[in-house]
Amino acid sequence: MPSRKVSGEGAPPKAEGGVDAVDRALAILSAFASHDGQMSLAQISEATGLYKSTVLRIAASLERGGFLSRQENKLYRLGPQLFRLGLLYQRSFKIEDMVRPVLRRLVETTGESASFFVRQGEVRLCLFREESQHAVRDHVMEGATLTLDRGAAGHVLVGYDSRAVVSEELRSRMARLPIVSIGERSAEVAAVAVPVYRRGAGGVELAGALTVSGPRTRIADTETIRQIGAALLEQGRLLSRQLGADEAWRL
Repeated sequence: MPSRKVSGEGAPPKAEGGVDAVDRALAILSAFASHDGQMSLAQISEATGLYKSTVLRIAASLERGGFLSRQENKLYRLGPQLFRLGLLYQRSFKIEDMVRPVLRRLVETTGESASFFVRQGEVRLCLFREESQHAVRDHVMEGATLTLDRGAAGHVLVGYDSRAVVSEELRSRMARLPIVSIGERSAEVAAVAVPVYRRGAGGVELAGALTVSGPRTRIADTETIRQIGAALLEQGRLLSRQLGADEAWRL
């Protein structure tokens, strides 16, 4: 008999029109975002608020579909089907052919790692990434999700959505670019970011955040931040122009 949980368990509330089993399966998969690759049954139960018996039943279905894999040590890890879907998701963004060269130029110009983040609900997703050649660098993998409330890219995704603010307010915010964060997401990491816009069905919209990040020992002084910011501003505007939304930079 379960030793904890009350009626309804502690799982995330079902959205209107949703399906409990699907919501719980998604909660299980999402729990791995805050763990290093593998989770025990008890850890999944604790992270999701689901009974262990419920986790076992849903995990069995996820295993059959290739979304979870149970190791010999009885720990669970994400399955290969998620990697395949991730690749399909990434390929669905036609801007990759435009973003990759921009990231490579930023790495070449600044010497630090460059990333392109998009907003996914209440988190930010690293969609594309080019690594610095430095042995010591900021480590973020493509496909990783990070919080929106910490880090330069997060601040850009929240504060520079052209649909969320009036033009006059956006004009003021554009004048404050680039956005800089030092020691927010991690005490040792600094980042500089700018928005990228594209032409959508409803007009100009935020496509994502272009960012350069690295150890704060290399990105803490004013001159380095100025140089990185200048490179980002140039590439952010160029990429927005390629995506048909240069006017956002002329506000």
